[in-house]
Amino acid sequence: MRRHTFVLRLDNFMDDLDRYCAEVRTRFHGKPLFVYGFSMGVPTLVPNTLSTDPLDVFPTVVDGARGTRFVFDCMKSSKEGAVWVDASFDI
Repeated sequence: MRRHTFVLRLDNFMDDLDRYCAEVRTRFHGKPLFVYGFSMGVPTLVPNTLSTDPLDVFPTVVDGARGTRFVFDCMKSSKEGAVWVDASFDI
């Protein structure tokens, strides 16, 4: 039998997310923050991201290049026997 959860207000989730993101931004100052939502996590994330600067929400071409390079380096590591590889990315 599956258990279900009841949340009185969606704001409860968003408040938790705000606190968590603030903590991460403090600990990793100046680093980009990426948050992925899946299933019921999406309704929690969308209102939060819409309240921020749109330029912070959407990935850039550089973000795409970094992601592609990361995948390339993961494949390289795997082909070489799961060794550490330099995954740095400079423009």
